Amino acid sequence: MGKDYPLPDIDGSEYLVIHLTNLGWVSSNGMGITAISFTEIKNYIDVTECSLTGEEALILRKMSEQYCKHVQDKNPKTKAPYTTS
Repeated sequence: MGKDYPLPDIDGSEYLVIHLTNLGWVSSNGMGITAISFTEIKNYIDVTECSLTGEEALILRKMSEQYCKHVQDKNPKTKAPYTTS
């Protein structure tokens, strides 16, 4: 059974979605997709010279984990995370 989860208010944090899009949302582990690693996040920060805090890096990792979880969910009743009903 699909569960409805309320979406958090991200006003002012949209930039994290942009960073995650630049990172690529997921990595490949040879057997499928996996969440981006902290090493990839650190390398991204170093290469782009952006100033993300440790907390923001944790949020990016968690966003990637949740994206992977949803993409790999085979339950046809699972609702998209952006739906309201």
